Amino acid sequence: MFDGFLSGMFGGLFGPAIAQYLSRFKYWIVFLTTTLTVHGGTFILDWLNTNFLDALKRSVCFVFTTVGFFAPMGIGLLAVFVAFVGSLNTAKKSNEDDKNSW
Repeated sequence: MFDGFLSGMFGGLFGPAIAQYLSRFKYWIVFLTTTLTVHGGTFILDWLNTNFLDALKRSVCFVFTTVGFFAPMGIGLLAVFVAFVGSLNTAKKSNEDDKNSW
């Protein structure tokens, strides 16, 4: 029960701000950045536990597995969806507002 409360508070407080920030970028940039960040994060976490060459070998093998291909892609698509929803909610500035504001 308390997890739902924390999730709602976190999503309600930070969700609109993150969505509005992501809506500035092109969707393919959000997708590519998120996907590469997930792959980079798994490499760094593996590197902290082992040496560099073993971590690099496992990361290259991980990319070509089903989970290593589709899971980061799904996370990237989720980030694109958040950016899309954020772009629907942002207020567009019109030229009349620019003329009337000093």
